[in-house]
Amino acid sequence: MNTFAAQEASPKRTLLSVTRRQFLSFPAVFAIARGLGPAQNVFSGVAYRDYSRCLPNYLRDLAAISYHRRNAAIAKLTAPEAVQARQRWVRETFWKLVGGMPERTSLNQRTIGSFERRGYRVEKILYETRTDFHVPANLYIPTGSRPPYPGVLFQMGHTLNGKAWPTYQRCCQGLACLGFLVLAFDPMGQGERVYYPDSSGTRTRRRNSDAEHTVPGKQMLLIGDTSSRLQVWDAVRSLDLLASHPLVDPKRLASTGHSGGGTLTMMLSCVDDRLTAAVVHMGNTENLASADFDPPGSTDDAEQDFLGSGPLGFDRWDLLYPIAPKPLLITVSDLDFLHTYSSQYLRNGWEEFGKLKKVYQVLGHAEQLAWADTPLPHELTYDLRIRTYNWSKTNRRPNRSPTKFSGSPKAATWCGLSTGRRPSRSSKIAAW
Repeated sequence: MNTFAAQEASPKRTLLSVTRRQFLSFPAVFAIARGLGPAQNVFSGVAYRDYSRCLPNYLRDLAAISYHRRNAAIAKLTAPEAVQARQRWVRETFWKLVGGMPERTSLNQRTIGSFERRGYRVEKILYETRTDFHVPANLYIPTGSRPPYPGVLFQMGHTLNGKAWPTYQRCCQGLACLGFLVLAFDPMGQGERVYYPDSSGTRTRRRNSDAEHTVPGKQMLLIGDTSSRLQVWDAVRSLDLLASHPLVDPKRLASTGHSGGGTLTMMLSCVDDRLTAAVVHMGNTENLASADFDPPGSTDDAEQDFLGSGPLGFDRWDLLYPIAPKPLLITVSDLDFLHTYSSQYLRNGWEEFGKLKKVYQVLGHAEQLAWADTPLPHELTYDLRIRTYNWSKTNRRPNRSPTKFSGSPKAATWCGLSTGRRPSRSSKIAAW
């Protein structure tokens, strides 16, 4: 049998059946070994793409385009007319992004109860910002001074007990004793507005109050609506109620809020020019499309993300442009980066504050805009409450804090408990 026939008759060899001696005899092995030697300077193989970075890199490119587009537009705001045009564009664009301005319906305001404290009275009220969309609230009415009073709309951060949160109560009490009539209402999913209750009927079965409005917020996107629209409309209608109160001067209205309430104060400042002053405590003062964008960036609660804003060069700091040049105070916690917000929170916030400061300068009122930071944690602490009292120019600028206060029990501030029912639950949201 010749050699060729012998090879045909023998079993076929695979790479796994080759011995080490046979493998080392292959000429290709020596070529590979030479290529891996220290003398190689250029990679001669195939350069595979790092596919794990495809989506992050794509998002970073989109953010960079949006960032530079917005910067180019802001750089053109060198005259009052240009600023005013930008303000109109911001307001119109915001309403388009969030789903449009709802129609005003009857507030159907009802007073559930009240109680007296030294220097003020609290009325527990219930009203509807949309039909069957109930909002429980507390009105803090001064008793130590004469009306008409300047009005303050106080917007809550994301706490489970909403308007009953101790530091929020203290701030409202202090403002009332200084002569402000204050309206403090429960936002979506907080306090008495629990849409996903557990077996108690009063506590959420979700992991926190943020999920109470973010879960339906995601679902609303499927039908072309947003929680941004519902929440800012709560604020607009609440301001309607405050402005129409017989003891309030409608020409002296302000808004303040902490954390999520600070962000809602930003939104209200964008859409309602009745405000004469605003204080934003630790709101989401960080643009999504920031310099050195680190995907996914500052993607936060559903109402704080505006779908479709990137290609337009619209971002969160634009919300504060329409209120210029009225008094605006912005405070941040130095501990909020990489905790409450993203790693770019402080850097981007300060960068954007500088841009807004130039707009105030163009309008001739640079002193009306201020920034303050604190080393304290994410809370409406005593020093921030003092800043709130001192900042508002609608009434007075006290040099010291009013008397220290203690919070009322949750049951004392709630509206539904007085009637033995929970009227604030909306069938529209609960159905989701």
